[in-house]
Amino acid sequence: MQLKFKKLKSNKKNKVVSPNEQSDEQKHEGKSGSVFLKKADQTEINDRIRAEIICINNFFRALEEEGDQTGTLTYKVEMTCSGCSGAVDRILKKLQGVDSYEISLESKSVVVKTSLPESDVTTAIKKSGKATELVSSE
Repeated sequence: MQLKFKKLKSNKKNKVVSPNEQSDEQKHEGKSGSVFLKKADQTEINDRIRAEIICINNFFRALEEEGDQTGTLTYKVEMTCSGCSGAVDRILKKLQGVDSYEISLESKSVVVKTSLPESDVTTAIKKSGKATELVSSE
């Protein structure tokens, strides 16, 4: 739908005036190109804009709620030295969506707080080349 708006005319002093301020002569000059939007069209456009704003607000609200779903994943990872734990550390440090993590070489465990799906985190840790098993998910 293409919208056309009435052009404002100027009086003799080059002052721009609205259609309501024009004299009767100016109103009936009959210049072409001036189109008024009907009241129904204006209402329809305003309703569509309101509906779009509501839709956008709902979208961003859903994104915020989705981002708040942080879970804790606990893994058993075969780590035998600081090099092994360092490899896991480097991977988790680069992984976007990980809020925090703890690596324990003594207990051979990794605890990850994240909003990412468990499968993404598991795949990332396995890229270290270490045997990885999910122990718990909260």
